[in-house]
Amino acid sequence: MFTGYLIGYAAFRALFSHSPGMSAAGGILGLVEESIGFIVRGDRISNIV
Repeated sequence: MFTGYLIGYAAFRALFSHSPGMSAAGGILGLVEESIGFIVRGDRISNIV
């Protein structure tokens, strides 16, 4: 999950001129995106078995 935070943080930091608030928002968005990915992947695996 930390990877999602770092990617979101870095992307928003690059897009919004090193704004601390927007960088934090990007990190949170990265966490949410990665969490959704884990849920979807887990659901697909459980449907296969």
